[in-house]
Amino acid sequence: MTADELVIRMINGERDFRRIALQDGRERQDLTIHPSYAKLDKYLHSLHPGKAPDFCGPQPPQETFNFSRAQLDGLYAPGLFLPYIIAQGCSFRGAVLDGATLSHAHLRGAGLEGASLCHANLYQADLHAAFLDDAVLDEADLDRVEIHGANLLFASLRWASLRYACASTLEASGADFTGADLTGINLEYSVLEGANFSNADMSRAKMLGLNTAGADFRGIKNLDKAFIIDGGSLDGAKLDEQGRRDMAAALQQHGYCPMSHPNQAPTGVMAKAGEQT
Repeated sequence: MTADELVIRMINGERDFRRIALQDGRERQDLTIHPSYAKLDKYLHSLHPGKAPDFCGPQPPQETFNFSRAQLDGLYAPGLFLPYIIAQGCSFRGAVLDGATLSHAHLRGAGLEGASLCHANLYQADLHAAFLDDAVLDEADLDRVEIHGANLLFASLRWASLRYACASTLEASGADFTGADLTGINLEYSVLEGANFSNADMSRAKMLGLNTAGADFRGIKNLDKAFIIDGGSLDGAKLDEQGRRDMAAALQQHGYCPMSHPNQAPTGVMAKAGEQT
């Protein structure tokens, strides 16, 4: 199917695009150059007038488009308005969806390697086990997303918001979380080697069993308010003096105290408060 055909079929009310493949000989599948793209944009907004409803039920709204297992590599559609889209296992490799609205989207296992989603709205989307290696999600809204088990190797999430995201067991080595709002995020058992968390906000973040070798936590905010019950969670991480104090405070708050040198990140050797060592 060509990008032009996709635009027309969506305007005509078709919803089921499972397993389609965009193939028209162009490296970039640009929907915006179609003469009817403005009409498509207006039509998509008409399906969810005003603010998109906060849908949390087992079944998506009737107006939902289904792109499960589709091949949409190179899709170019910045600002695309497709909340609730079903796209499990869909391939969006290299897609440009900056500013798109994909809130509540079903993107489980989707391939978004190298995709650009700057300023995109992915609120409460399901990105479980999705592939986001080298993706750019700077300043994106990822609040309350289900992104556990996803691959974010060398992805960029600078100044993104991941408030209360379920992000356990991530593979996010080399990812850039500079300035990100990680309030309440669950990062338990994630691999974060070499990741950058400079100036990120870790208030109430769950940080158990992390692999943070070489990760940069200098300038981190509110680490003292994080849920850290295992000093080994920041083994090998780069911490400035304030970060070390904040981590010690977080550990003591949960009944543990670090046994490593005061000028180094804890090495995983912990003792319960009051225990003999």
